[in-house]
Amino acid sequence: MRREHGFTLVELLIVVAILGILAAIAIPAYMGAQTRAFQKAAKEECRTLASAMEVYYQEHASYGADGTLSDITSIKARYPAYQPSSQIQFDMSVTIANTGQNYTITCKPLAGGRQFANGKTSLTLTDDNQMAWN
Repeated sequence: MRREHGFTLVELLIVVAILGILAAIAIPAYMGAQTRAFQKAAKEECRTLASAMEVYYQEHASYGADGTLSDITSIKARYPAYQPSSQIQFDMSVTIANTGQNYTITCKPLAGGRQFANGKTSLTLTDDNQMAWN
């Protein structure tokens, strides 16, 4: 009697079940790591802009005229030391108050892009280095 070579259906089902279990564990962990990286990128972008604003403050004793800078182009024009990351994934805005003595940086994900996935819609950083998710 000659024996056929190959795998039985039971063996194949066991392998598929093991792969499914591994995928069920690995995919959420990977997504969590992506989310944390996206949140850290937002924090870093806010801090980079805050550093450039501090350079401006040292030169002018003010963060600029009161008001809001609502796009990267106007922010870069006011604060030339600010170099945004090459693939910025956030809408940035700066609100200046108190005769140029205080600021709030707001960082929101681009429309239609990745979201923060922590239930919050924006990240703010103030001149006293207070960072908060809103």
